[in-house]
Amino acid sequence: MINTDVIIVGSGIAGFTLAHLLLKSGIKFIVLDRIQKRRPIALAETVPPAALPLLESLDLLKIFERTAHKKTYGYHALWGSNELQTNHFYRHNPYKYGLKINKSAIIDHFRKELEKYIIPNTRFNLSRSTDKKIIVESFLHNSTHRIEGKIIVDATGRNRAVLKKIGVTTIDLDSLNSFTCHIPRIKHKNLVHDVITEAFEHGWGIISGLNSELQVMTIFTNPTSIIHPQLSNFTNWKKILQHTHYLKYFLPSKPQSKVKGGLANSSRSETTAKDFWIAIGDAAMAYDPLSSHGITNAIYTTKTASQAIVDSLQQKANAFEIYNTVNDTIVHEYFKNKNQMYRSEKRWKTSQFWKSYHSDLESAKNLIFG
Repeated sequence: MINTDVIIVGSGIAGFTLAHLLLKSGIKFIVLDRIQKRRPIALAETVPPAALPLLESLDLLKIFERTAHKKTYGYHALWGSNELQTNHFYRHNPYKYGLKINKSAIIDHFRKELEKYIIPNTRFNLSRSTDKKIIVESFLHNSTHRIEGKIIVDATGRNRAVLKKIGVTTIDLDSLNSFTCHIPRIKHKNLVHDVITEAFEHGWGIISGLNSELQVMTIFTNPTSIIHPQLSNFTNWKKILQHTHYLKYFLPSKPQSKVKGGLANSSRSETTAKDFWIAIGDAAMAYDPLSSHGITNAIYTTKTASQAIVDSLQQKANAFEIYNTVNDTIVHEYFKNKNQMYRSEKRWKTSQFWKSYHSDLESAKNLIFG
């Protein structure tokens, strides 16, 4: 039996960042490092300049800078009109750049730092003892670890593995799906930055440089869109994107990897902490990629969750209620802003994809969530 204070399930950026913060706070913890059968496709995710002070406040900025693919200085967008918009990060203060992060390198750094606190596993069972301690049985092949703790953390992303086991409901705020492929890096003569987002009739897409040889192309749509069944086959992309201004320019004759589909919708758990558990990162709130809040959300929720955990272990009143209140405020404001962004695109208001953001149903959701 392993006795600890906190059991963190999930070994992504959110889970390992929380472990890093708890280690600094002197809180005992164990991380269940889920072994994945399939390696996720590398994405060219950007931490915007506005998030860098948060990283610095947690002494994480040097780690993120050292492991990043590169610094990035802005992006382009074709959204709401046919006029190209350019956002230069040099206008931001105090940081005038963002970071094109390397998730796997960050996770490898944390894995080395936290090695003695990590238990690799493929699955786990969860129960509570008569004295309300959490009992986790972690399985890997023929070995089993039995862990007893006071608080369990769901850091399993959109999978919400812990929340599913304890019966916490997920609330889906939309139905966005993503289709991603690595393609050869191409430089467009009219684009200063290597990131461009473009809306089109049946969804929207983004091109983002990954390294000196590859860039990532992702198309977003919903299951009701007529292009949804076609996007898993890259040979269809040329026709789908034929009327775009910029996205079509980057299409190679052959993809460098298979198209990977996945969920990209906004969702949240019905509550983000209660009694003996707390959710962080995407397990608490998963954002539409248009917001660029994914990594920032992971870091911010770990910061506030670490304080809530410390306060709860010290038996301070309402620690988890305060965490819930903060998250509710954030998600309400996010949902309102997200809908405003989608509604600003009015060129295809009657298409299957865009009409949902201009409908009475979306207005009703806005009354509920924002």
